[in-house]
Amino acid sequence: MDGKDLSESDREGVSPVVGTILIIGITVIAVGGVAYFVMSYKPPKPGPLASLEFKGAKVGAKNFSINHRGGDLLAVNDLTLRINGKDRTGGITSTGTFEAGTSIKVSINPELNYGDRIALVHEPSGAVIAKKTVKEVLPGGGEEEVTPGWKAVEEWTGSVSAPSGWSLIESWSGQVGTLSGWQLIESWSGTIVMGNQPPSLENLVSENITRTSADLAVDVSDLEGDDLSWVAFLDDSDGSVIENYNSGSYSEPQTFTYTWTNLSENTDYAWYSQSADNDGNVGISSVASFTTDPNYKVEYENMESSLWPWIGEYYGRLEVDALDRNGDSIEWLAFIVNGEVVENNSKTQEEPHHYTYENQFDTNTTYHWKVQAKDSFGEVSTSETETFTTGGGCPYLYGWNGDSYKLINATMPQPILKRYETTSYQEAGILKSRDGYYDLNLFQKLPEKAWINNLSLKAVDHPKGTEVLTDQTCRIYTIADPQPVTATDEEGRDITNLLENQDQKYWTSDLEGRNFENLDDLVDHVTLTLPERSNSRIKLIVRGRQTFLAELSLWSVYHYILGTPNFGYITGLLENDAPSSLGSAFDNAFGRFSSIRLQYWNGKEWIDFRRIGILKAFFERTVVPIDLSKIPGKRIRLSMSAGLYDIDQILVEYSQARTMISRTLEPVQAVKYGEEGSENVLKKVSKVDNRYAIIRQGEYIDYKFRQMDPPENGMTRTFVLPTGGYYYLTGPEVPENRIYNLPLAENLACNPYSFEAWILSRYAYPENYPYTEYFQMSTANPPFQTSR
Repeated sequence: MDGKDLSESDREGVSPVVGTILIIGITVIAVGGVAYFVMSYKPPKPGPLASLEFKGAKVGAKNFSINHRGGDLLAVNDLTLRINGKDRTGGITSTGTFEAGTSIKVSINPELNYGDRIALVHEPSGAVIAKKTVKEVLPGGGEEEVTPGWKAVEEWTGSVSAPSGWSLIESWSGQVGTLSGWQLIESWSGTIVMGNQPPSLENLVSENITRTSADLAVDVSDLEGDDLSWVAFLDDSDGSVIENYNSGSYSEPQTFTYTWTNLSENTDYAWYSQSADNDGNVGISSVASFTTDPNYKVEYENMESSLWPWIGEYYGRLEVDALDRNGDSIEWLAFIVNGEVVENNSKTQEEPHHYTYENQFDTNTTYHWKVQAKDSFGEVSTSETETFTTGGGCPYLYGWNGDSYKLINATMPQPILKRYETTSYQEAGILKSRDGYYDLNLFQKLPEKAWINNLSLKAVDHPKGTEVLTDQTCRIYTIADPQPVTATDEEGRDITNLLENQDQKYWTSDLEGRNFENLDDLVDHVTLTLPERSNSRIKLIVRGRQTFLAELSLWSVYHYILGTPNFGYITGLLENDAPSSLGSAFDNAFGRFSSIRLQYWNGKEWIDFRRIGILKAFFERTVVPIDLSKIPGKRIRLSMSAGLYDIDQILVEYSQARTMISRTLEPVQAVKYGEEGSENVLKKVSKVDNRYAIIRQGEYIDYKFRQMDPPENGMTRTFVLPTGGYYYLTGPEVPENRIYNLPLAENLACNPYSFEAWILSRYAYPENYPYTEYFQMSTANPPFQTSR
């Protein structure tokens, strides 16, 4: 089939249509492209606004500065120096912030050349915030204008000095430039230097300012290379010279320094510098100013008292941080306790410094302490006064550790009456044999009278990697993998970190602001959330101690309420339960006051299910076995009288009991030592019966057990020390006969909250209840060799 032949007229008819379509298409594409560009265009981030000035940026300079005359605050780290569009080796040497009235220093290599273009770039925005083209400096201090084709133009009068290797064609006076009738012989690059120029003094710095001194610095140079005959620092207030140096020849900037001393504290000073060359030309700097520091005396922070009960005393550490904001050294610092200097640290210390004083402090005694120090400027200052009170009680047990008798713990904290007679237990890992025996001393340090019924020793061999702990009935448990618990206090604050470790950082009641008329305010709580259960039977491990309030409560019942002359009367009533049920009522009231009650939440209220008896005066760990299958949920609570206990650690053990071997040893020797000499009391303390060895303040029983063979392989040994009996707190005495307070004594026995209400209020407000007039415990020192 033949194709259709398009005529000339047909082709012309198509062209206008196609052209129109093409034009419309191009127009749409162009408009779309422009719209896309306009809508997608984002203007550059504006740079900071600041008025900056280059100082000393001239031909031949390697060091210059940039002054901030006003405008935005800049971070030096955000700034970059570029020369001729490139970074120059070196750069900005200052750090910190760049604000109005300050300057930053620049150091480069190689030196600046004529025509170099310097730019200071703000990197975050990419903006050039200051720029300069290097020119020659005219004699009047201004800068020349460059004539095209010339390297340097300078206004001057005198002879042209020929550069090295050049010949002077003609002597001329006027302006160097493209003058009519002159011909440029050769292109030369360098610095045209005016003759008889004075030294240049720049970059005045005042630093290391103290109460009485400041370090001054100035950069001095002479472009002609003339010798500098002197450089002086002058006081701007009267123009007097405070220091004058003979100098040498310096063509490059040299830094001269001087420490201005004997200044007055907290005073404004101004200074400037002058320098002369050997031609007699004198240069003068601008004026710099500063203010000296005020006169700060030694200041004190973090005054703390850390106390540990120690044989009727407390072993304590007093700590303080001392500092002098003037930077003066501390010549000496003294600890003053109850008005007496107990330690003077005479060694000079650069501040700040941490000072400590460690010693023993009597129990149940209020101490007031402060510190005093003198700095090297001769200023003496005294801190505020801090106060702490010690406490503790019961006979104390020492064991031979290979070098001396070391304190193990207090014993028998609970049996304050014969009706409460019991045996307490204490683990001891320190015992070492001595001449074939384990040697222990039971010492009565406080004014108490103790009836000792039985003393023995249990040797417990258990697998290595485990510990041995007891509950308060002497059931022995192995501990292998104790886990921390989540804990909150009465106010709902998280105290988990306080209770994770044995570190003397313990929880204690906050008695500040308590309402002693409100019974709910007399009790404190620590609530525990146990880890996920892997075993329904757990061992709760509580490490705590009683505060001195326990001792105060006993003394109050025995002495303060009725008076010491009635001590026998009140103890007789309690021991014989007369009048009827008085002893039983006292048991309930004192038991509630002195114990830690374990509770669980039943969905409506907290229910008591176990008790921990009175803890000892020193931190000890005790085990409380709990069957979780009988307790709903994972939360339990320790409820106790406010202010009575310090809790250092709480852990929970889920692991199964391990195999252990326990053997009980009876003493082979027991001798009592006292004012009346020695007495063999072995038969009185060998077993539980009706015979007692009585020890009073200052007396002790030395008792021994035969050394055992070492444990088998894979086993280690822990000793458990049972001590049985009871005691009376016999002092300090209240000499008045106060029998008229018998109704109060009966109320203490019959009201379950009476101890809390009576004891706590008197502790918090001793000015209203002046028991401290009497409650000053005397102590006796052990007559045998001891160690902490």
